[in-house]
Amino acid sequence: MERERNVQKLGGLKMEESKKYELNLIDAKKIVKGTLIAAGGSALTYLLELLPMINWEGNEGIIIPIASVLINSILKLLHGNK
Repeated sequence: MERERNVQKLGGLKMEESKKYELNLIDAKKIVKGTLIAAGGSALTYLLELLPMINWEGNEGIIIPIASVLINSILKLLHGNK
């Protein structure tokens, strides 16, 4: 008897779990997503060190709404339509 393999879903497709020393599309997608999250965290850390050095003098009224829209757009992109 064959053992049943774990089946993972990608969109509407069912894919078998990766075999040893191989990657399927689902595993590759998880690796890329983790890499992007780590790179984003590093970039944000760098930007947080630069923010105090910027002279915001009189531009807060336009910068705050733009930052809010950007943050909400990034969150929507990461979370999708849940």
